[in-house]
Amino acid sequence: MESTQRRGGGGAGGMVPISPSQTPRSSDKAGRDLRSGEGSFNGKQDKEKGVNVQVIVRCRPLSEDEARIHTPVVISCNDNKREVCAVQTIANKQIDRTFLFDKNGEYPSDAGVIPRAVRQIFDILEAQHAEYSMKVTFLELYNEEISDLLAPEETSKFPEDKSKKPIALMEDGKVLVCELAMSERIERMELDLDSRDKQLAELQDLYNSQQQSTAELSDKLEKTELFKGITSEADALLHDLQDSLQSQEKKLTAYAEQQREAHSRAVETTRSISQITVNFFRTLDGHASMLGQIFEEAQTNNDQKLSELEKKFEECAAHEEKQLLAKVAELLAGSNARKKKLVKCAIVELRESAASRTSKLQQEMSTMQETTGSIKAEWTSYTQSAESHYLEDTASVQIGKGDMEEVLRKCMEQAKLGAQQWKSAQESLLHLEKTNVASIDEIVRGGIDTIDILRGRFSSAVSSALEDTDTGSKNLLSSIDRSLQLDHEACGNLDSMIVPCCGDLRDLNSGHYHKIVEITENAGKCLLEEYTVDQPSCSTPKKRPINPSSVASIEELRTPSFEELLNVFWDAKSSKQANGDAKHILEAAIAMRDSRLPLTALN
Repeated sequence: MESTQRRGGGGAGGMVPISPSQTPRSSDKAGRDLRSGEGSFNGKQDKEKGVNVQVIVRCRPLSEDEARIHTPVVISCNDNKREVCAVQTIANKQIDRTFLFDKNGEYPSDAGVIPRAVRQIFDILEAQHAEYSMKVTFLELYNEEISDLLAPEETSKFPEDKSKKPIALMEDGKVLVCELAMSERIERMELDLDSRDKQLAELQDLYNSQQQSTAELSDKLEKTELFKGITSEADALLHDLQDSLQSQEKKLTAYAEQQREAHSRAVETTRSISQITVNFFRTLDGHASMLGQIFEEAQTNNDQKLSELEKKFEECAAHEEKQLLAKVAELLAGSNARKKKLVKCAIVELRESAASRTSKLQQEMSTMQETTGSIKAEWTSYTQSAESHYLEDTASVQIGKGDMEEVLRKCMEQAKLGAQQWKSAQESLLHLEKTNVASIDEIVRGGIDTIDILRGRFSSAVSSALEDTDTGSKNLLSSIDRSLQLDHEACGNLDSMIVPCCGDLRDLNSGHYHKIVEITENAGKCLLEEYTVDQPSCSTPKKRPINPSSVASIEELRTPSFEELLNVFWDAKSSKQANGDAKHILEAAIAMRDSRLPLTALN
């Protein structure tokens, strides 16, 4: 804030917030005097002389250069004493003023209307938690021209563009200066626009909150979709579990079928071995019977030949006895030769029959040996195949379920028992056959019973698991349906809330547009038709008859922010009184209090 003193001018000084480099020159001030005072008699003199401006004090922080050269400071603060000291030297006179900050935030009992009204305005704004902006103006009256010293100076592109019109002034019968009511109406329209902007901002906030709630609902919908995906994945997992259970059931069924086939193969192999053994013994019995028949035939042949030999010998002996007497000498040698020859022939025949019998016996024995060797080879191959089948069955049983190990152990024990029984088959084949068949039947029955028990347990476990799965799936589907129903209801409620809001926004936009058009038309009408600036003339102004405005029209010009403007004006008054401009402020205050009185043109 600056206090200025003008020499050679006809106006009072004002406080201007400018820097040292922005101090107005005499030519700038002369230009302003020419624009504002064409109708005055001193206009040409002001144009020739100009105005000199002397800066008394500036209210701003010190720059680095000023702090370095220790520029004297007018205002100094003492935090400990809570006081502000103002020391100023004017015309070799030092003026000291001390201001104590003894306020505690409460109004004294003798507080005026303005501070109470300002306090009430701010209390209402703070109670409503509303966003508001405060505008402060510092008016300067110079050569019948009012300028706002706090407003930024608008610089034109071209220096010669100085066609900006000053604010028109009117005066009443008491020669007091005030602004035209049109500026107040424009201010009111600006405040209306500000209020509408605030309403639009509130609506924008509501719209943003609505969008936020919509985003939250969309997040909830996304979560619902996520839950839906999770439930679908859970359902897929349940289906996979059911498929895996079915595959396990099929594997167990296939394993049981393999066990059954293995047992059936073992039974068939045992039956084939028993059949081979029976055939072997049948063949052995046939060969033994054939050997007995051969011995009997050989015995009968020997008996027949011996009987024939005996008969021949008796006949020969009787014949020789008859001829012995006659031919003892002759026949003795021939008889001996014939006897030797007969005995030799008989012995040869006996040897041949014995050799033939021996060869036949050797053939039968070789046949029996070959049969026995083939039976042994078949038995060995059967044993090896049985062992390989046993190992395969053991491996398949080990890969299968663990609860069948006891059954497999029993099967192994019974298989060992069967092997021992098959080893004792050489001593008692019939007993071995009966025992083996009984043991195999027992093993098959035990395996079938065990498989049936396992199948029953597995089917019961699968049925219970399927029931639990169906129950969980039904509960999950019911909860999902409920959540979907709630989401649909929430979406319906949201749509029912959004549609009226959109309609209200459209109505508000259309109404706002129409109001803006109406305000623009009224402003143009007011500025161009109702309020026109009087043309300056060199004659003495005379009082003219006027048509005063009605009370209703004056009340329409009243704005809600007038108290705030008045408060700022009285603050400016107090600051100007401190600089010796009390007369100007008193006139401005009277003009402000009587701003509704009839006005006349000043020129």
